[in-house]
Amino acid sequence: MIVEQPIIDIEAGVFMGGNGAFNYYHFVIEIIAKIAYAPIAILQTSPLLLPEEIKSHGQFRDLVELVCPGIRVEMMSRSNHYRIDRLYWLTQPSNLPFNISPGTKLSTQDCYLDMQSLQMIRTLALDRLSDLALPPGPRRVFLARNSPKRSYNQDEIIDIASDLGFAIVFPESLTLLEQVNLFHSADFIIGPSGAAWTNLLFGRDGARAMYWVNADMREYSAWTTLGHLFGVDVRYLSYVPNRESGAGVDAVSYRIDRDAVADAIRQLIGASRE
Repeated sequence: MIVEQPIIDIEAGVFMGGNGAFNYYHFVIEIIAKIAYAPIAILQTSPLLLPEEIKSHGQFRDLVELVCPGIRVEMMSRSNHYRIDRLYWLTQPSNLPFNISPGTKLSTQDCYLDMQSLQMIRTLALDRLSDLALPPGPRRVFLARNSPKRSYNQDEIIDIASDLGFAIVFPESLTLLEQVNLFHSADFIIGPSGAAWTNLLFGRDGARAMYWVNADMREYSAWTTLGHLFGVDVRYLSYVPNRESGAGVDAVSYRIDRDAVADAIRQLIGASRE
């Protein structure tokens, strides 16, 4: 069965989509960062063509307004067909594979980050944060998750973190600048691997962080590389996932050893075992 759809004609535009446009990491690091290399003359005459998914994510909209002030934007739906007379395609300056084949493992060489475009976003965000004069966030932060993906014994780990003075924060409930403030204020940040760690881009020089990650992804280097670029000492633990569940590496549940996490947190903050 063939379904014909109307074609939407656009005179010109700068394509700002890509793999994982709905994912905070990919949108921040790979997609919106492309604006750093867009010729000014083109931006003055052509709109940015952005995926309409960003309309449902306040942080994404805030980021576009922060990085692209005064630039015309047009939203594109994946259900529509478009014909664009003059399409400008910007190569993404940073890259992390969005999908990998079953049985394939990431290596540290699979991730590369472009300092110039990331520094642009960081500077704009911290300048805006300074203008707002928000009160500093907590010094010790635990990144909690509401998502059913990669579910784990979070309540047990939260109890440990709370006893060691960590504030429990759900980053997805915060605005973009609240997340910037959270990471730029913190001395210590802990939590499971996830898109919220993209905010290491706004971390404070000298801070320390620790995340835990699927043992099959232990060479995933995005968070440690971001930390290195901006002066955050990032460490990690690995856990063995529930491989019998048949879920993909991005969704499989697990149980992490609470004593191992507690010891790692104490080492991170320099506390002694009681």
